[in-house]
Amino acid sequence: MYRPLIFIATMALTALSPTDLPSSGIAPCSREVLQALGTCAALSGDGTTLDVAIQKSLDRKRPPTSTLTNTNTIPSPSSSTKPFDFATCLSGWDNARPCFRATPTADPAAPKAPTSSPAPGITIADLAQFAPAPTVIAAEPDGAGVARLPVNFTTAAETHTQTGTLLGAPITVRFSPVAYDFDFGDATSATLTHSGRTWTELGQRSLTPTPSSHSYAASGTYTVHLGIRYAAEIDDGAGWTRVPGLLTVESPPLDITVYEAHTALVAQTCTERPSAPGC
Repeated sequence: MYRPLIFIATMALTALSPTDLPSSGIAPCSREVLQALGTCAALSGDGTTLDVAIQKSLDRKRPPTSTLTNTNTIPSPSSSTKPFDFATCLSGWDNARPCFRATPTADPAAPKAPTSSPAPGITIADLAQFAPAPTVIAAEPDGAGVARLPVNFTTAAETHTQTGTLLGAPITVRFSPVAYDFDFGDATSATLTHSGRTWTELGQRSLTPTPSSHSYAASGTYTVHLGIRYAAEIDDGAGWTRVPGLLTVESPPLDITVYEAHTALVAQTCTERPSAPGC
């Protein structure tokens, strides 16, 4: 008894035209070659997938009916069924393979590539809502000064990170101070790359020059302005990205009084003689 055994092979394939094939070494992709697959029972497809049914006949002897009762009877093939030659079927498929190109199937578990570059179109002006709070200006000694002697200026600006929503998407913004623009109020200015340190932090005596000090030529009251320029980075889930430009945050103005100092030689201290000159 012959029992048909059918193998169904489904492959993701893309049909090629004859012009896609090399000029030699491969059987031509022709209708005749494709028709050779007719020996494989069925050839169907939608242009991207080819279904090939391969039928192979195996010679197996049916056990005597007296010793075996098979309740799952396999219907006999119809007399009109065309016999298939397995070797011919494989030969036909081998000849037709150049007519198709395998199309890789995407792995649903594979991570998807980003559809756009991180934070497209975001400018430094868009980040103003996340700007650091203004920092105050400190001046020593004691918020005052002495004419022609250094007044030391410092501030407490630091790296600032804040999360929020921008253009309907969550975002993290990080600001780093990179420049300090001082206007000392006497028609002079300076740009520093640091926030300044106190005389104690520097290990210096009071009224000595520092990298952030300024000397006023005359007594009077001066208004000091400070603008701190920040570089910005954003993280919208794709890692930190630098945003072009700098954001300036203005500190509250500081009024500083500069006094004129006079010296005099006295015989006693001001404690001993409070009415002495200079006391």
